[in-house]
Amino acid sequence: CKYVIRYMDDIVILHHSKGFLHWLKRKMDDYLWEELELTIKENWQVFPTGIRGVDYVGYRHFYNFKLLRKSTCKKYKKRMLQIKAKMDAGEKLTYSEWCSANSYLGWVGWCDGYRLTQKYFTPIKEYLDEYYITEIKERKVS
Repeated sequence: CKYVIRYMDDIVILHHSKGFLHWLKRKMDDYLWEELELTIKENWQVFPTGIRGVDYVGYRHFYNFKLLRKSTCKKYKKRMLQIKAKMDAGEKLTYSEWCSANSYLGWVGWCDGYRLTQKYFTPIKEYLDEYYITEIKERKVS
């Protein structure tokens, strides 16, 4: 196999032949059971990747771009909108919210998420920066 990607217990094998992938799956089943007494989870799939991409380690990977997984993207949008609503209401940010926003920013930074960042993160960036300066940086100095 030319393209095998593995991370912990997840594996992706890319090949142009569906028949080959099914044959390889049978060989893997045989080896894993006979040598290690292990089985592959029942949710394995063989599918064309051109249109739907490969959902792997939190992202949907396509030939020349990568997007956040849909469920992660929905949570990101919801969380950023909650923080924006709090900002608009003049309420104080919590440390957990500040951490959450920065964590999501890190996730989006590894994919093609420029528009997501512009729409959901940029409007609250100053609010987050202000929290850092007044709450976190001040605690380090004291």
